[in-house]
Amino acid sequence: MTDSGGSSRSAGRTPRPPGRGDNPLDGAPRGSASRGGTSPSGAPPPGRRPAPVVRGALRRKAGRPVAAVRRRDPGLVTVRHALRVTAVACLAFYICRYALDDGIMAVYALFAAVAMGALSRIPAPPRRQARICLTVLPVACLLVTVGTLLAAVPWAAAVGLAVVGFTVAYAAVLGPALRGTANGLQLFYILPCFPPEAVDTLDSRLIGVVAGVCGLAAAELFLWPDPPPPRYEQRLADAAGALGERMAELSASGPFPGRGTPAAVHRALEDLRLSRLPALERPVSPWPGDSALRHAAVALRRLGTNLGWLGRCEPVEPTAAGRALLHEARRSLRRTADALAAGVEPPDCGALRQGLAAFARERTFALGASPGLWSRRAPWDVFVRHCAIHSQVFVAAVRSRTLPQGAEGVPAALFFYTQQSVGTLLRRRLRAHLSPRSVYFQGAVRTALALSLARLIVVPLDLSHGFWVLLATLTLMRGTAADTRVSLRQALTGTLCGATVAAVLLTVASGHDIVYALALPVVMSAAFCAPLVGLALTQGLFTLVVSMIFAQLARSTWHLAETRFIDVLVGAVVGTLIGTLAWPRGSGRQLLRLAREFVERSGTAVAGAVGVARGTVRPDEAAGQGEAVRRTMGLTLAAYELYQCERADPALAGMDWQSVIGVAQEMALGSQTVAARYSARGLGAPPAVGSSLDSAVLRTRAACGELAGHLAEGSPVTEAPLADGQVDGQVGAPEGFYGNGAVPPAPAGAPPRSVLGSTDIAVWLLMLTDDLRLLATRR
Repeated sequence: MTDSGGSSRSAGRTPRPPGRGDNPLDGAPRGSASRGGTSPSGAPPPGRRPAPVVRGALRRKAGRPVAAVRRRDPGLVTVRHALRVTAVACLAFYICRYALDDGIMAVYALFAAVAMGALSRIPAPPRRQARICLTVLPVACLLVTVGTLLAAVPWAAAVGLAVVGFTVAYAAVLGPALRGTANGLQLFYILPCFPPEAVDTLDSRLIGVVAGVCGLAAAELFLWPDPPPPRYEQRLADAAGALGERMAELSASGPFPGRGTPAAVHRALEDLRLSRLPALERPVSPWPGDSALRHAAVALRRLGTNLGWLGRCEPVEPTAAGRALLHEARRSLRRTADALAAGVEPPDCGALRQGLAAFARERTFALGASPGLWSRRAPWDVFVRHCAIHSQVFVAAVRSRTLPQGAEGVPAALFFYTQQSVGTLLRRRLRAHLSPRSVYFQGAVRTALALSLARLIVVPLDLSHGFWVLLATLTLMRGTAADTRVSLRQALTGTLCGATVAAVLLTVASGHDIVYALALPVVMSAAFCAPLVGLALTQGLFTLVVSMIFAQLARSTWHLAETRFIDVLVGAVVGTLIGTLAWPRGSGRQLLRLAREFVERSGTAVAGAVGVARGTVRPDEAAGQGEAVRRTMGLTLAAYELYQCERADPALAGMDWQSVIGVAQEMALGSQTVAARYSARGLGAPPAVGSSLDSAVLRTRAACGELAGHLAEGSPVTEAPLADGQVDGQVGAPEGFYGNGAVPPAPAGAPPRSVLGSTDIAVWLLMLTDDLRLLATRR
């Protein structure tokens, strides 16, 4: 075996000195019976154990397959899951088939375990996996009942498939748990919706479903349970800790420590990307807990950006209140991170609010005492304040997971999910995505069309085992036409090979059920582990599995394998046809359109918020703009989430979606904060200051237009590179940052509230403008 570079694994190693037991260097001739010797045939002498070097070689050879599996399946999660599902499915099948002599019950028990265990993927610890299985059990029984009652009328069964297919697939918008169980729930309707309707066997069907699902729930708890999945809360805690350490450096006495963001902080923030988590374990549901986690992640990313800007400020001697504010922000981050990691209630951020108030008083005093020094210190002051505010938002977001009043000191509009019931949040999510612009809606329509069409053509084609057609359509259709075509080739190749082997097996072992019964657990376990290798092997082994299952229910010949291949071929063709006609480009292109719209709408919201501060825009008008931005943000995040599950579009490869969406979120959430702060009483800025703010808004909107135009062209926005152990989106402060126009002038006699507020807004707009232009120029 060689390394990737082509050299032997032993190349470059220092040879081990010979020692005892290494024949013939221990003084014994080859083949003698001395310690460690071997017989002329190479076998150990009778009554003697192999030499240590021989035992080591045997262990290495035996361990190579295990090591290969561990590389593909760290922690052997897939292997354990396959063994659990196999054990439950086979045990339920054998009891129902041979002990109770009920073939119908046996089929439904086995496929219930397969539906919830193999076709579904529940992203949760074992206890929650079992709870989800039991929660969906009534739905599964309902689907089996409806499918049984509609099976006699083909058009009614097809209409039922369209309704069930759309409803179950669209319900995935409510979170990863429903998306993970969608295919499994579809199978509970697909299996009984074919003739003979056999309503008199409904009790056997339901008993089989209950046995299979309950058995799987018990196995998730007690039979090789999976280790808990990675907790996003721990990643948030790690990132908060890293940002707190950076904040400590910036608040220490003496000059600031260099510019930029350390690579350790960058790595911690990169781990917050949802793409770094398994697709079904991301906090993307509309439940308040997941909303709070996403909000906390946004606050930490913006805190990291502000700390990067703070490190690039001109060297100034920080004020005592500024250092104290950074210290208190770091302390709040650390305490909240510890509470988040431990799963306990985080502390209040009252001390941080008091620090912000003291810092505001010091800024007001400095403005009156020394306007020149204040102007030079203004950018540093603004970024210190922003760092404290984002720390406060992070604390409030974490607290809102357990306390409705968690958003103390922060505009309530930012925490809308704490002020509404769970039912209201779910209805809002369902209503927001009930649009052709939603990738969830597109996927649900695609699934409903494919399944209903497949059900309609089963009758005129006179296909036996018609549910195989629908199962192939369901499992082989992908989000893009290109992915579907790739899966089609692999699936047909694997099915053809599996059908060939199955035909031989059915011919040789015809009538000997014991052969199928003994081979079924082995082949089924391999089939559930086969996704580690590829789709072709999965389809081939699953063809063998279903052939052995139905051969135990009735005498079967090699024609059963032929039927299996024809059914998979028809189902795959239907899936390919619908995938080609219905939104064939997948979520990538939709994400591009939604991201462009998100950036444009966020720019409009920024202008509206500044208009509220200046008194030129009504607060209700800005609130309407904010609601439109929130809807677009939800659609964009959903498209980004599904895009991570598809094959990468070559035209969009390397696109830094996280940065594009992140800056749009900063505009959206920041505009809500500004509008809420000045909605009751405007900024009251003098005309000169107002004109400067208008110019800053125009620059920001122009930068939004540049980025939106860049996205409209489909050009990639690449990620910022690492350099010299530090990472920065910007090389340094933008030109003119400390010159005219960066900080609005402070006219003599202007109210301090007006000057401080306009400065905060102007620097925030300048930061947004620079971020937007940086993204628009990345190639």
